[in-house]
Amino acid sequence: MKGLLKTAVLLATFCATAMACGGGGEDALDQKRGDGGGTGNKGDKEESEQPFVAHITPIDKLNQGVPVINSHADVTSHSSLKMNFRTYSQLGESVLKSAKPNYVRVKKLANDGYIMFYHNNQIGASCSYATSTDFKTWSYKGKLFANYSIIDSKGEKNDRRYSNCDGLVLSNGDILAVASYRANNGYRDLPKDAGIEMRRSTDNGVTWSEPVSVYQGVNWEPYLLELSSGEIHCYFTDSSRTGIEGKDTGTAMVISRDGGQTWTPSFGSIPYYVIRMKWEQDGKTYFNHQMPSVIQLKGSNELAAAVETNNRGTYYISLAYSGEDGEWDHLDAD
Repeated sequence: MKGLLKTAVLLATFCATAMACGGGGEDALDQKRGDGGGTGNKGDKEESEQPFVAHITPIDKLNQGVPVINSHADVTSHSSLKMNFRTYSQLGESVLKSAKPNYVRVKKLANDGYIMFYHNNQIGASCSYATSTDFKTWSYKGKLFANYSIIDSKGEKNDRRYSNCDGLVLSNGDILAVASYRANNGYRDLPKDAGIEMRRSTDNGVTWSEPVSVYQGVNWEPYLLELSSGEIHCYFTDSSRTGIEGKDTGTAMVISRDGGQTWTPSFGSIPYYVIRMKWEQDGKTYFNHQMPSVIQLKGSNELAAAVETNNRGTYYISLAYSGEDGEWDHLDAD
């Protein structure tokens, strides 16, 4: 009886092993047969197989079909983004004509090319741009917003300088580019010599319109958004609002309902204060939430904003939501 039992167990084990190897996929078994040995019987050469060769699809050839938003929503816990180091390239001064490009923003154009905006050094004096047809080779195109000499609002010789250029490709293919401008000397003390300028291109960045001022006041980091309704928002950090505390800021905005031709509130008016966090220091109240980036959520009117928060010298990333109506509350400055 014991012998019969032992034989049955051995047979079951052998069958389970054979099924695991055979039922687990011929591909796995073929990899072990890399010598083309067919069934593994060295004496049987009549039905030899070709050596197994694995085909690996290059990273840049993956996902070539029509994109489906949220196609992998059920497996995102297993997903991650990895850099394709085989396509990595560093754009130096010989390409961008800038030793230290900062605040770089890249947008995809209507003709499937790309445009890059940036300025030199942390603060910047002028904003430049470059274009590419393949995201690999870039061509420097020049200064989109170039600094120049002015007589400021106090009657002094000064210099108008630009930083933080951001671009938006509209649904009709036009490009809007905005940049923060300021008086170089007395940046915080000359709000009438500070603001946001905009330029437009209707030919994928080949030519540009003359600059138009859309906001007046001390600011930093403008950001453009087009809603599904066609309304355009220009968000920005309203910097040094009180002139007392450098970290007293917030996010404000102006709106265009005619494709960027006119803006509300108008130039010289108080903007809409929309995103700000209250904080206190030494018994005084200040506000923050700056460097905004905003999107409209899919299938909804709701807007979601990511902002930088500087609270007593410690930096955070904060999120803010408009609500389902897509309208930010217009806040008082205090």
